[in-house]
Amino acid sequence: MKKLILNFKAKDSKKIKNPKNFLGGKGANLSEMGRMGLPVPPGFTISTKVCELFYIDRKKLNKNIISQIKKELKIIEKDVGKKFGLEVPFLRPKHLAEDTTPTLPVIQNVLNYLIEQNIKINKIL
Repeated sequence: MKKLILNFKAKDSKKIKNPKNFLGGKGANLSEMGRMGLPVPPGFTISTKVCELFYIDRKKLNKNIISQIKKELKIIEKDVGKKFGLEVPFLRPKHLAEDTTPTLPVIQNVLNYLIEQNIKINKIL
């Protein structure tokens, strides 16, 4: 299986024939900027192929993809010198997925989720 998760600074993305189809527009642009040495935040793109596999696998991510994501998260933690705090990954619901969605509704959604799951909130940074 070829690499489905690509770091913004990975040289692998140069080999992709149609990066916008494989990485999405933002992913392709961030990847190109990272390869050029321009400042981009530490991060990675989950390819569009992962979405296809997700639906083929009955809305589950296979172990290989999860492993690749964890590997990339470790790289980001090392780059920024901090650890991610939540044990459960958070995905925005469809109605908040647009990039133009203001921050406050996203935060409210997370807080509501935590309350529904009976997760105690000690502090908010």
